[in-house]
Amino acid sequence: MLQCNGDIRVEVHDWDDFRLWLSSCVDRELWSPNTCPRTGDFVAVCGRVAFDRPTWTAATKLPGGCGLASKAVYQLYEADGIRGLGGLNGNLTVHLYEPARRRLSLIADRTGTDLPLGPADSRHGPVYSSHPDAVATALDVADQWDKVSIAEFLLNQSVFTKMVLRRCSGAICRVHDTNTGARVGAPATIVAINRYRIALRRAVERRRRTTASEESWPNWTYYLQDSHQISDCFAALGGFKGSVLVLRLLTAKLWIAAPSASGIRS
Repeated sequence: MLQCNGDIRVEVHDWDDFRLWLSSCVDRELWSPNTCPRTGDFVAVCGRVAFDRPTWTAATKLPGGCGLASKAVYQLYEADGIRGLGGLNGNLTVHLYEPARRRLSLIADRTGTDLPLGPADSRHGPVYSSHPDAVATALDVADQWDKVSIAEFLLNQSVFTKMVLRRCSGAICRVHDTNTGARVGAPATIVAINRYRIALRRAVERRRRTTASEESWPNWTYYLQDSHQISDCFAALGGFKGSVLVLRLLTAKLWIAAPSASGIRS
């Protein structure tokens, strides 16, 4: 359960053998949980799910309160059972609880983007969560750090590799990591060679006379050197000397402007 900001809404849904804590700041009309007034079955969508227009439209005609996405999910479940939820698109986890059957179903997205953590056994029964710190709190082990795993994660990403190999299919494991250019679990030699190759290619690309880049940001070195506005700003200082200072100033400006732009007040 997370409530790190004042606008995060926390709600508890409680039955005799099942309890669910949800924290969110999303639009309730669209994303809140929903209970079917006819069957009593409960649906909560954690994350984002994508439907086509006819599915959304059909969900607006269903009885019950808010939670349009949850209604749409339950409509698919009633039509084709659990199999009907196997084709959901998006990064999400669906909680489907049927009190009459005392059955809880957890449906994760097909790519494993939003996998729930668990089950972890506690004195109250199995625990699932989207956040590892919530699981640790429920098990009263939040102060017991696995320093070996933390060190492995920081040093060589081995924890991530082990998780992917354990939870994902062979096809997903063969997808190349964008940071290393190698498949998950590739030998260290292959990873090192690919890292060097990617770094060399990016260094060459930064020298090209274009703002385009294969990374998630433009070629700042070329952009800043080619910008007349930047040159004019630095004219009084003897001309533009390099991109490092400008990027630091730009980053500071964004950090300073962000609170006022979002309406946050200290």
